[in-house]
Amino acid sequence: MMNGLLKNKTALITGGAKGHGRACAELFAAQGATVAIADIDGKSGEAFVSTLRQTNGDCVFYQADLTDSGQTNDICTAFLARFGAPDIWLNAAGVCHSAYVDELSDDDLQHMVSLNVLAAFRIMKNLATAMMEKRSGSVIQIASDYAVTGMSGVSGYAATKGALYAMANAFASDYAPYGIRVNSILPGMNFSSMGDKIIAELGEEEAASFFRCTQMLPERGELAHIANAALFLASDMSATVCGEGIMVNGGQNVIAHKQLFFRFREGRVNHAI
Repeated sequence: MMNGLLKNKTALITGGAKGHGRACAELFAAQGATVAIADIDGKSGEAFVSTLRQTNGDCVFYQADLTDSGQTNDICTAFLARFGAPDIWLNAAGVCHSAYVDELSDDDLQHMVSLNVLAAFRIMKNLATAMMEKRSGSVIQIASDYAVTGMSGVSGYAATKGALYAMANAFASDYAPYGIRVNSILPGMNFSSMGDKIIAELGEEEAASFFRCTQMLPERGELAHIANAALFLASDMSATVCGEGIMVNGGQNVIAHKQLFFRFREGRVNHAI
């Protein structure tokens, strides 16, 4: 891999203490970026930023509940005051409350709307003016392939990730004239915590068979694969890529497959035909 692709760049990664966000933060810092991570998990965030500072001493952590508009505004204000307009904003903050629509509570739906959609809207609103003045920047939204394909048992999650994906495309249209590129990454379930749930439900061996029959590539993906896609979008390698959604799911949505999904309630199992 080429080195120094993000040298002298600043990156804000929301939802950066764990999962997709953490993998992206590690790679961005290794590629020369000064990374600020924001996350609700203070313990994990503080421990992780200490690791990042071994690569780049200017990396910082902001603890914030991104469902709270005041805290969201505060971390954007703090970032802009310290670093100016970000060269990269990657949003990996998100939550999934799995349930069939007749089981999904209003509280769980509101939680997903608040974090998966409204937080991203507010952050873009906070950063847009500075990025427009700078006339450059890469915005990357971690959505989900469910935003396009949907899936039984995750209607609320799919709806909010679909909204995020559509909103990112609208952002791209709004801000491309200012040199700001906005793109999305749409991971499959195998690359996410959903894959972990399937392993917990089915066991390692059966889950491995499940992954092989639900995507074209035979192995479960790794978080590093998401980070590699993010690096492409964050760097000048994708200088003319704007308003795109990159599926990183092993070809999951291309094939027709029989899918045995784990149970959401007793006796309710989805068999996709």
